[in-house]
Amino acid sequence: MSKAILLILPLIMSMFMAMCVGALVFLPMPTGAPPTGATTADGGSTAVTSGDGSEAVTVLNETGDDCIKFWDHYDQDGTEREYCMRSNENEYSINNFKAYDFNDRATFVQVGANVNADLYYDSDHRGDPYRIDGPASINLKDKWKNDALSSFKMWRK
Repeated sequence: MSKAILLILPLIMSMFMAMCVGALVFLPMPTGAPPTGATTADGGSTAVTSGDGSEAVTVLNETGDDCIKFWDHYDQDGTEREYCMRSNENEYSINNFKAYDFNDRATFVQVGANVNADLYYDSDHRGDPYRIDGPASINLKDKWKNDALSSFKMWRK
């Protein structure tokens, strides 16, 4: 009986390992599609000290050159949403952030270097737009409206 277990045990172990590796292979991989958002523990920024050690500086993480990214708190903090144009696209828009569970939540925006964007406080791109020429990082409460974004358009420069 113990010989049978010793013969079967390596087979069971190899099947278990194959299942684990198979599970890793089939994990979803990032694509050009907009992510559904994530929460960052540190707010997405890095605190560094200047050369002489006297001054703390916050270095904000960069958004892709063909992307726009929104956060629901100041300075890249909280829940984020990033939307990027694929290489064959010249424009991209969201008509209503309700469909993305992010309506009236954006407080901080970052626009990539290759794009410009218009932000709207009404759905379907209604109302006077707030234009941002990339690259730019903006606290919307300071420059436009806080927690008011409902739709946007972006296009290549």
